[in-house]
Amino acid sequence: MARAAAVIQLTDEERETLRDWTRGGKNESRLVERSRIILMVDEGNSNQQIARRLNTRTARVSKWRQRLAVLRLSGPGRWSSDRQARSI
Repeated sequence: MARAAAVIQLTDEERETLRDWTRGGKNESRLVERSRIILMVDEGNSNQQIARRLNTRTARVSKWRQRLAVLRLSGPGRWSSDRQARSI
């Protein structure tokens, strides 16, 4: 049986940070994709809808939905690179 997807409600500050990350031309493509995933989660899209629209795997969407539910944006190093933290 599938686990229920975490419900995410971003703060205005989190939403703006994620939007900045998607617009910044110098950000890693992984960070941009993760930011887009979470913004779409916040809009109420299902994992399947997001995966289809971003041409990625449902498992990737689920992973980042779950990580945000636990970490929020307090762990930006885990958003951009596993080795190097980025400043917000």
